[in-house]
Amino acid sequence: MQGVMGAFGIGDRNADGVFLTDFCLRNQMSIMNTYYEHQESHKWSWYRWNSEVGNYTEKSMIDFFVTDKKLFRDVKSLLEIEWENLKSKGIEGAKQVIHTKKIGGKKTIWWTEDVKEAIKRKNTSFRKWMQRRNMNTRTAYVEARNEAERIKREAKKQPWEKLGDELERDI
Repeated sequence: MQGVMGAFGIGDRNADGVFLTDFCLRNQMSIMNTYYEHQESHKWSWYRWNSEVGNYTEKSMIDFFVTDKKLFRDVKSLLEIEWENLKSKGIEGAKQVIHTKKIGGKKTIWWTEDVKEAIKRKNTSFRKWMQRRNMNTRTAYVEARNEAERIKREAKKQPWEKLGDELERDI
């Protein structure tokens, strides 16, 4: 598979995957996705959790970027150039905005310290689950997610109750 797939290819292939690699081999093409390292959570187009095993037993990559070998170097160079361009534009934009500070403006009434902390716990749990991918971290994430939703729901209800009380006093 040398020349068709890079060092970051996926292990087992189904019949369609075998067909694609054979097609690329016969037509002197490369599967570009496999030449760059991806985070585990970004490798797969979809995956299914198996609670009996406590892992993802079914996962699939269905999006491929295939190029002619003549364009291989150009594509690789173009990706590197575009990344540098994007990075420099992002830095430039951040420098323009970073020194300005907006004071006041619209504020979400229900965003409280409790909501902020619950969301932070949920996000931390999600990142741990994505890194470790086991049943314990998944359970911790689901609990943190549900708790964050409960806290958010309560916080969103309070401004409406306060508004209702104020309207009743005005009548």
